Amino acid sequence: MAQKPKVDPHVGRLGYLQALVTEFQETESQDAKQQVLANLANFAYDPSNYQYLRQLQVLDLFLDSLSEENETLVKFAIAGPLLLHLLDWVRLHVCEVDSLSADVLGSENPSKHESFWNLVTVLVLQGRLDEARQMLSKEADANPSCASMCRILGDLMRTMPILSPGNTQTLTELELKWQHWREECERHLQDSTFAASPRLEALCKIMLGDEATLLEHKELLSNWYHFLVTRLLYSNPTVKPIDLHFYAQSSLDMFLGGESSPEPLDNILMAAFEFDIHQVIKECRPGSRCLHPLSHLTSS
Repeated sequence: MAQKPKVDPHVGRLGYLQALVTEFQETESQDAKQQVLANLANFAYDPSNYQYLRQLQVLDLFLDSLSEENETLVKFAIAGPLLLHLLDWVRLHVCEVDSLSADVLGSENPSKHESFWNLVTVLVLQGRLDEARQMLSKEADANPSCASMCRILGDLMRTMPILSPGNTQTLTELELKWQHWREECERHLQDSTFAASPRLEALCKIMLGDEATLLEHKELLSNWYHFLVTRLLYSNPTVKPIDLHFYAQSSLDMFLGGESSPEPLDNILMAAFEFDIHQVIKECRPGSRCLHPLSHLTSS
């Protein structure tokens, strides 16, 4: 049975991740390596960990593990960077949210800016809830009539459970907290807490992973893998690597809706989610026009 990583839970986020990396590099136990790599792969789901994972060169650790003979290590090594780069790709390439934020915040009255609600929605779609809360506070200040609704939704954003290096909670404990949080979100919808504000109500539905509401914002999601990442963040944040292909395929089908066919890059991503490295290499044959976009996923 795999041992839990020997990491002091009282250190900060960066210190915790550093300790995991150090343990992985120093331990000779395959079970310990698997446990640590699984933890690091899970932390790649949380956008707030990006800077630390890059700073600690965790991607290199994942890539080095691809040459291991241990198949379990290889699977976790694939899951970690794939999710990290999908989230990174969503944040950096799907939409210019930072420039949009600068435009909105630089205006005389941000909450009245024509792109204000698009910005708030994109921030929620990308899991950047702290920034979304800050925007909602501006709406509350400008419109006292909706201040209470903004505060309640902001509290839901603040209390959403995430994988956090700062405590010793197990995956089961996290799932239990997340389920309680989800029930609270559902209760507010059932009680029509946000009925007076369709925009706030839609944000709450997004945070519940409501697929119909997510698909109503296709123009802000831009592509199926952004839809996939957002869907996982809000409907199954502890998804196991073995289930990724199912979610990827269903997300692709729902997003395209039979209106268009998958592109070559879609086939590469699907093979990667299925851990079919041979197919990924085959799809990335010389001259393939998907090599350039794929570099966004594979470059550090």
